[in-house]
Amino acid sequence: KLSGFIDRRRKVYFMYNEGLKSFDWIRLPPEVPEHCESSYYFYWIQTERGIRDKLAHYLRDNGIYTTFRYFPLHRVKYFGSDVALPNTEKAADNTLCVPMHHSLSDEEVEKVIDCIHSFKLKIL
Repeated sequence: KLSGFIDRRRKVYFMYNEGLKSFDWIRLPPEVPEHCESSYYFYWIQTERGIRDKLAHYLRDNGIYTTFRYFPLHRVKYFGSDVALPNTEKAADNTLCVPMHHSLSDEEVEKVIDCIHSFKLKIL
């Protein structure tokens, strides 16, 4: 079943790429190099500071679950770190994972894309 799951996730990935590529306020994942194979486990987008959280709330209010993945460990106070990692911090603050799984229908993917488009029209 795994190859079928990955094939479906690949299709979802490319639907997102196609549907979101014209949004100049969103950074999309880089292309997977030809010599690499991906499981398409995540589909993330990046925005400018402050927009990600507004977008996440907007999507949630429209029935779309999103996540912020992998909180930077150097920000956890119990680690006692005072190191600054500006690139890590920028990625953590501006990255949003949108729904990505093999059970997503084309209609559900289109709903996510359409909702992101309506966010731009209403909020930005």
